[in-house]
Amino acid sequence: MKLSKASMVIGGFLVLLVSVWIAIQMTSTRPSVEKTTGSDFVSAGDDEAVYLLDKLPFDQEEVRAISVQPPDSEAEIEVPDTRRYVILQNLAWLNMKAAAAQGVPAPAGKEEAKLRFQVKNETYELPYDLGSNTIEADGRAYYADDQVYLLVNELLRPDSQLAELENLLEQARAELEQEEPNIDEAVRYEAARLLVDGKDYEGWRKELEQAKPLSQTPFYSDEYGKVQYMRQYEKGVYEQSNLIIFMSGEHRTEDDVYPGLTRQQVLDRLGKPNLQTETLWSYMTGENLNFFLYFNEDQLSCIALRQPN
Repeated sequence: MKLSKASMVIGGFLVLLVSVWIAIQMTSTRPSVEKTTGSDFVSAGDDEAVYLLDKLPFDQEEVRAISVQPPDSEAEIEVPDTRRYVILQNLAWLNMKAAAAQGVPAPAGKEEAKLRFQVKNETYELPYDLGSNTIEADGRAYYADDQVYLLVNELLRPDSQLAELENLLEQARAELEQEEPNIDEAVRYEAARLLVDGKDYEGWRKELEQAKPLSQTPFYSDEYGKVQYMRQYEKGVYEQSNLIIFMSGEHRTEDDVYPGLTRQQVLDRLGKPNLQTETLWSYMTGENLNFFLYFNEDQLSCIALRQPN
């Protein structure tokens, strides 16, 4: 069976913000593959497009545990049961042609970890390079998706800003899945109040096109069928897929809402959100929810603008 990336749609939005991969799409016939250990069990030389999981010697239902071995360490960090889907769904939809990293220069500092899959009494291992966000199989490298990159960052670099971001996105996803909150459409906000530093998503996208990123990490998007980039800019600005995220108090709205405020301060300055969970608040202008606030306990951690539909 293959997991499908079934996006959670709440009032027609959040399609690109938080995806839930919990639906079973279809039964697929796997090729006959001899079971071995190590990274040399994949045959990727087929002419037709294939998905990486279909070339591995196990089905996702057989996986009992997944762990990550950090670079230059014998220790293993177990992936929580609730997060295994991140890695498994990526393998299920990683197109071995479109995600191939052939011809791409190696990163300056290779940070090779290992993804280990416990299947019954056997363990299978795939090298994963955190520097280039690539999974190696049979001597070939393939770009993982952005969710794998964020998850491994959270596991290996728990004190990093990316780990904080990944944790917030995952908490919001889980809350939306469990609570199924309603959207209060009684209030509409003026678009000018939902800008960051006076710019909407498109304004920021154009500005960032002219800026030099501090770092950029490639990832394969199965939604678009091509390689994209997650970029980090100075002053705590991140560009991820169709989101622009602000994690620094230097970036503010017209009402002086910025990361670092308490929930009550946000309420006093901006007002009640149209959608609210413990972690995520979202505000509506017109018919769209493209402005998001993420809270860690009582503190606003980041603001996100989503590309309009």
